[in-house]
Parts: sequence; structure tokens; C-alpha cells
Amino acid sequence: MNRFKEIREMRGLSQKFVALSLGVKAPSVYEWETGKSYPSIANLVALADLFMVSVDELLGRAAQIEAPQYSPDELRLVSDYRALSAQGQEYIRQQMYMAGQIYKKQSADLPRVEAQG
Repeated sequence: MNRFKEIREMRGLSQKFVALSLGVKAPSVYEWETGKSYPSIANLVALADLFMVSVDELLGRAAQIEAPQYSPDELRLVSDYRALSAQGQEYIRQQMYMAGQIYKKQSADLPRVEAQG
């Protein structure tokens, strides 16, 4: 028995989003979830990566699936990032670093409030 649907829903993802992320048609995801067909090994690994679980967990071979540690928005960001070329990923890393530096500078410039005790 597979746990595709259970894990997909736990992660807050739609069948359409999964299909687009893997480059397959939406009915394929439905068929995988209902056991009418099965994903290729490459798609099985891609599903596990997208859901951030092991293939064993995806196939129901693991004892327990941990509660999601990422929000659906965070999962989408990771999925979008992974879909980028190496050059695109490097660009995003640079942008995030620069944004972090700006945030640190702005935070340092804020007036400090001393605790009264």
C-alpha cells in the first residue's frame, strides 16, 4: 500500500501542484494515489524529494511519518528552487544573502528598549 495521498495532503499540496512539479499529467497523480497505476522509479524518487520523505515512507514501509516540519509555502519555495538551473539557484542564494545582510543592518539600526526591572 502506498501513502501518496496521505502525505500529499499532510504537506498541503494539490494533485495539480504535484503533477506540475513532476512534469506529469494530473490524472497520473490520481491513479498513483488510488493504486490504478504506479509511478516510474524516477517519479517515485521525485515524489519522495518533493514531499521530503524517504521512498520507504512514501511506500508505507516506514513505521511512522513525522509531522510536517515545513509549511506548504516553504515546500513550494523548495520545489521551485529545485526546478531552477544551477545558475538560477546560485542567483537565488545571492539574493537571499543580500536580503539577509540588509535585514541585519536594519535590525541593528533599530533603537534598543532596555528591560525595566
